[in-house]
Amino acid sequence: MLCLQENMHQGVFGENWPWYVHIGEMVYRKDLEAWVFKDLFADVIAHQDGRTYRVLDLDDLGDVMDLGLLENPLVSEILRSTQELIDQIQAGAFPPAELANRNEVRATLGWSL
Repeated sequence: MLCLQENMHQGVFGENWPWYVHIGEMVYRKDLEAWVFKDLFADVIAHQDGRTYRVLDLDDLGDVMDLGLLENPLVSEILRSTQELIDQIQAGAFPPAELANRNEVRATLGWSL
Protein backbone atom coordinates (compact mmCIF):
# COMPACT_ATOMS: atom_id res chain seq x y z
CA MET A 1 0.00 0.00 0.00
CA LEU A 2 2.64 2.54 -1.08
CA CYS A 3 3.50 4.72 -4.04
CA LEU A 4 7.11 5.86 -4.13
CA GLN A 5 8.17 9.04 -5.83
CA GLU A 6 11.77 10.07 -6.03
CA ASN A 7 12.91 13.68 -5.82
CA MET A 8 9.81 15.37 -4.48
CA HIS A 9 10.84 18.74 -5.89
CA GLN A 10 11.26 17.44 -9.45
CA GLY A 11 14.36 19.57 -9.69
CA VAL A 12 18.02 18.75 -10.04
CA PHE A 13 18.73 15.18 -8.99
CA GLY A 14 21.50 14.64 -6.56
CA GLU A 15 22.60 12.31 -3.82
CA ASN A 16 20.52 13.96 -1.09
CA TRP A 17 17.07 14.21 -2.63
CA PRO A 18 14.16 12.99 -0.51
CA TRP A 19 11.59 10.35 -1.34
CA TYR A 20 7.93 11.33 -1.33
CA VAL A 21 5.84 8.32 -0.41
CA HIS A 22 2.10 8.34 -0.96
CA ILE A 23 0.16 5.84 1.11
CA GLY A 24 -2.34 4.36 -1.30
CA GLU A 25 -3.35 1.36 -3.31
CA MET A 26 -2.97 0.43 -6.93
CA VAL A 27 -5.93 -1.30 -8.53
CA TYR A 28 -6.49 -2.52 -12.06
CA ARG A 29 -9.68 -1.09 -13.54
CA LYS A 30 -10.89 -3.46 -16.21
CA ASP A 31 -13.42 -0.92 -17.46
CA LEU A 32 -10.59 1.56 -18.09
CA GLU A 33 -8.04 -1.09 -19.05
CA ALA A 34 -5.59 0.73 -16.82
CA TRP A 35 -3.94 0.69 -13.42
CA VAL A 36 -5.31 3.40 -11.15
CA PHE A 37 -3.65 4.70 -7.99
CA LYS A 38 -6.02 5.52 -5.15
CA ASP A 39 -4.38 8.05 -2.82
CA LEU A 40 -5.24 7.32 0.81
CA PHE A 41 -4.29 10.73 2.20
CA ALA A 42 -1.27 10.00 4.43
CA ASP A 43 2.15 10.83 2.96
CA VAL A 44 5.73 10.47 4.19
CA ILE A 45 8.83 12.34 3.10
CA ALA A 46 11.90 10.17 3.72
CA HIS A 47 15.32 11.80 3.52
CA GLN A 48 18.45 10.07 2.29
CA ASP A 49 20.10 10.10 5.71
CA GLY A 50 17.94 7.10 6.59
CA ARG A 51 16.72 8.69 9.80
CA THR A 52 14.84 11.86 8.97
CA TYR A 53 11.25 11.73 7.81
CA ARG A 54 8.06 13.77 7.96
CA VAL A 55 4.50 12.49 8.02
CA LEU A 56 2.09 14.70 6.12
CA ASP A 57 -1.64 15.08 5.55
CA LEU A 58 -2.92 13.22 8.60
CA ASP A 59 -5.32 16.14 8.97
CA ASP A 60 -6.75 15.25 5.55
CA LEU A 61 -7.20 11.67 6.74
CA GLY A 62 -9.03 12.99 9.80
CA ASP A 63 -11.27 15.15 7.62
CA VAL A 64 -12.39 12.25 5.43
CA MET A 65 -12.97 10.17 8.54
CA ASP A 66 -15.16 12.92 10.00
CA LEU A 67 -17.12 13.06 6.74
CA GLY A 68 -17.66 9.30 6.82
CA LEU A 69 -15.89 8.77 3.49
CA LEU A 70 -13.63 5.99 4.78
CA GLU A 71 -14.57 2.91 6.79
CA ASN A 72 -12.67 2.24 10.02
CA PRO A 73 -10.92 -0.92 8.73
CA LEU A 74 -9.40 1.07 5.85
CA VAL A 75 -8.30 3.87 8.20
CA SER A 76 -6.63 1.25 10.40
CA GLU A 77 -4.84 -0.17 7.35
CA ILE A 78 -3.65 3.31 6.33
CA LEU A 79 -2.27 4.00 9.81
CA ARG A 80 -0.59 0.58 10.01
CA SER A 81 1.00 1.03 6.57
CA THR A 82 2.28 4.47 7.57
CA GLN A 83 3.78 3.09 10.78
CA GLU A 84 5.33 0.16 8.90
CA LEU A 85 7.02 2.62 6.54
CA ILE A 86 8.32 4.69 9.47
CA ASP A 87 9.67 1.52 11.08
CA GLN A 88 11.46 0.61 7.82
CA ILE A 89 12.99 4.09 7.58
CA GLN A 90 14.19 3.98 11.19
CA ALA A 91 15.64 0.49 10.70
CA GLY A 92 17.63 1.63 7.66
CA ALA A 93 15.56 -0.62 5.37
CA PHE A 94 14.37 2.17 3.09
CA PRO A 95 14.32 2.51 0.15
CA PRO A 96 13.39 -1.12 -0.52
CA ALA A 97 16.03 -3.46 -1.90
CA GLU A 98 14.04 -3.74 -5.14
CA LEU A 99 15.11 -0.17 -5.92
CA ALA A 100 18.82 -0.71 -5.29
CA ASN A 101 19.68 -0.70 -9.00
CA ARG A 102 17.56 2.32 -9.94
CA ASN A 103 20.58 4.32 -11.11
CA GLU A 104 21.60 1.57 -13.52
CA VAL A 105 18.05 1.37 -14.85
CA ARG A 106 18.02 5.15 -15.36
CA ALA A 107 21.30 4.95 -17.27
CA THR A 108 19.96 2.13 -19.47
CA LEU A 109 16.93 4.26 -20.31
CA GLY A 110 19.10 7.31 -20.98
CA TRP A 111 17.72 9.25 -18.04
CA SER A 112 20.21 11.48 -16.27
CA LEU A 113 20.37 12.16 -12.56
